[in-house]
Amino acid sequence: MSSTVSEDNGFARLPASTLGMSPRTIEYPLHYRSARRNPTVPAYFYLLWDIGSANLKKSYIERLVPHFAPKPKLLVYTCGVLSETREVTKGARFTKKQHNHITMRRATDGFGLDITTTSPEVVVVLDHFTQQVLSYGRQTDQLSKMEEHSILTDALCAIGTLAGERKMTSDKLETAKFHIQRAKKMKGTEREELYIQTAESLLEHDAFGATDCLEEVVQRWPTDVLAVKLAQEFYFNRGDSVSLLRIAEKSRKNTPDNLYIHGMTAFGLVENGRYEEAERLALLGDSMTQGSDAWSHHAFAHVCIRFMEKRSDSWSSLCSFVYSHNWWHSALFHLELEDYNRTFSIFDDRLWKDAKDCCQDQIGAVSLLWRLELRDVPVGDRWEDLTDHISHKIKDHIQPYIDMHYVYALAKAGKEERLEEMMKSLEEEKPHREHDLTVETAKALSAHARGNPEKCYEHLQPVRDRLKHLGGSNAQLDVIEQTYLDTLMKTFRFREASSILNERYRSRPTSRYVKKHLERAKEGMGCIEEDVVRL
Repeated sequence: MSSTVSEDNGFARLPASTLGMSPRTIEYPLHYRSARRNPTVPAYFYLLWDIGSANLKKSYIERLVPHFAPKPKLLVYTCGVLSETREVTKGARFTKKQHNHITMRRATDGFGLDITTTSPEVVVVLDHFTQQVLSYGRQTDQLSKMEEHSILTDALCAIGTLAGERKMTSDKLETAKFHIQRAKKMKGTEREELYIQTAESLLEHDAFGATDCLEEVVQRWPTDVLAVKLAQEFYFNRGDSVSLLRIAEKSRKNTPDNLYIHGMTAFGLVENGRYEEAERLALLGDSMTQGSDAWSHHAFAHVCIRFMEKRSDSWSSLCSFVYSHNWWHSALFHLELEDYNRTFSIFDDRLWKDAKDCCQDQIGAVSLLWRLELRDVPVGDRWEDLTDHISHKIKDHIQPYIDMHYVYALAKAGKEERLEEMMKSLEEEKPHREHDLTVETAKALSAHARGNPEKCYEHLQPVRDRLKHLGGSNAQLDVIEQTYLDTLMKTFRFREASSILNERYRSRPTSRYVKKHLERAKEGMGCIEEDVVRL
């Protein structure tokens, strides 16, 4: 086994003949001793997993390891994809070339696609990074810590630095530029060049250009599920749910054995209102990953609360965003059932407990308090603590829908000075492409939070049909729609409110909230008609 590991540059595989099982993939992290000087090298076993063999233990696998032949025929699984079957021989995986006095190697990544690197060991780390991104794991910082590098790792480091922030420190900016410049010094593949162009577009604050580059990657190399994931993030942020689904379906047709593509496609289906199909694919993604794909769980959150809380133990080891966001979806179910004690319990113990400086955690917390306020449920002093952590981010302007949450929270907490500062920044700096939509929505939400529904209607009604362009999911944006409904009710526009509520009732016939408001709207219309008759 040690010679096999050494010759395969840090990769370990299970030969099909060893287990004799029907093909079903799962990854298994393991450490093994190698023939090289390094005492341990991290690796992943991609085993053939029989559907009926769920009791196959890690210890059993470890006992198998010493009995592997030095050079077996292997089924190569990386990032959940069956990429090839081949003999393992020295030098079969990597070819060397000289470039700028640096020994470069052409390697194959986990998607079976070529990458240009200074060391084959980079591929091990890159595959692990990809798996962490697709599964929302916490170990995503290893690329920037490596001495060895590749064009793709440099481009990804730059993208990771630039994608989440509009304004950044000079240190972060220089870091991104360093990775881009180093990547450009090497002559890579066309796919790698598109990743560099993605990073360069982000450096110029051109998110649309970056998305176009990733779109081309997926169209030409649809097995690159990492590019799909990144592109989905950009499409999501600009409210393009059609493209968010389309790009996932394109990849899924070409790599149906990938462990994570089903959850990604399920989310796209949810955003396009295709819930039955989303449920089927979310369950498939959950099954293929043995219950560990949190994004499949997230897609299913739009469908079923019982499933979510049953799987919630698997979220605790993941990044704060998906942990709190999945709990946010669970809280919405309890809110819909008017179980406010459980809703507050989730807020205090899950949503707003640890990562209070993460913008995604912040908007989840804002959104839940906002929805409670719309139901006239007292939230205590929770706005105060929330806005203490938001106040220093008011000029970040990461995404329009994030800014809308900040505006509402500041207005609700009575932080007038900070609110005025943020509104001025939105109006004068014009940080978002949809400038008028952003400003008008912000004015509407601040007015509503301050108790001025008429002014809210004045600003929100003209732009309501364009709210999707603020970014965010349908579920996240629905709080603004609920605010508009609340405004209609408070300004006695019952006929328009009734029309919207009837539409919501058709898609949510069991919603207590919708039923109550529909009854109130009908009563309001009846009272107005009676007054007209009296006149």
